[in-house]
Amino acid sequence: MKKIVYAFFLLLTAAPAYSQADLEIEGKAKISEMEKDNNADSVVVRLENGVLAVRDVSSLLENQNLSLSNDTIYLSDGGFIKLPPEDDGSTTNELQTISRSGLDVTLSDGGGTFQDSVNVYTAGNGINITDNVISVPSSPWYLGQDTLGGIVFFIYRGSDGLDHGLIVDTMETLLSWAASTETVGAGRTWDGAFNTERMDDGTGGSPAKSYIDTRSLANPGDWYLPSIDELMILFVNQLPVNQGLFSGGHTMMNTNGTYWSSTEFNSGSNAWNMSFTSGTKTSGTSKTVARGIRAIRAF
Repeated sequence: MKKIVYAFFLLLTAAPAYSQADLEIEGKAKISEMEKDNNADSVVVRLENGVLAVRDVSSLLENQNLSLSNDTIYLSDGGFIKLPPEDDGSTTNELQTISRSGLDVTLSDGGGTFQDSVNVYTAGNGINITDNVISVPSSPWYLGQDTLGGIVFFIYRGSDGLDHGLIVDTMETLLSWAASTETVGAGRTWDGAFNTERMDDGTGGSPAKSYIDTRSLANPGDWYLPSIDELMILFVNQLPVNQGLFSGGHTMMNTNGTYWSSTEFNSGSNAWNMSFTSGTKTSGTSKTVARGIRAIRAF
């Protein structure tokens, strides 16, 4: 870094081939002449012997390509700058080799070490950094994807920086929610897995829960009956779901029209269900009535 700063300092202070001869100016009477000659293409400078002179700097206003050979910097317009010898005893004007380790930048020949945090990035969850280029990798999931025994119908980015979501089973049946109208504590509108674990706690158990347990054996996975909130998401996204089901030769949604959720309603004698024809959700249906059963799982 020091060699670059030093090179540009020399470039601005050296006099590489001037088209206008030095013009000596004597006394304060010539100050007005000095100011008149101080324009965009020439400047008044003081030489080493104290004499004021006008020098042509028009070539310095042009963009120059620099090349380095030994101790000389060459300009593309033919000019050059001679660097001082390396053995002059100074460590502040030497040609330096730069090396870097983490944030530490070290200059050779006694140039010292400093820390630089500019353009140094640390990748977080779900972030890639290659050659200082930051990118977010594409998601391996998409709506309607046929995977893990079902069809993806919901995707979200979790706090861990990874994609998560919900998958609906490729098959369905028509069964009652439970054999009785007993309350079993399955009242969560957002957590179908929690509800499903409690569905068969009543007298006679739960035909819907038994079916899902059987499907989990045939189609391995943590399958459960969706809560009413999850069932509503499935309804909204049934277009990509049915496209995926059709492409895979599976049972299409809406075969049974209305589907049970795992969410009990109020006293627990009823449960929420939803029509996939009209999009209407209903709470006043007894759990002993048969409705469509379609399991889901999370990833």
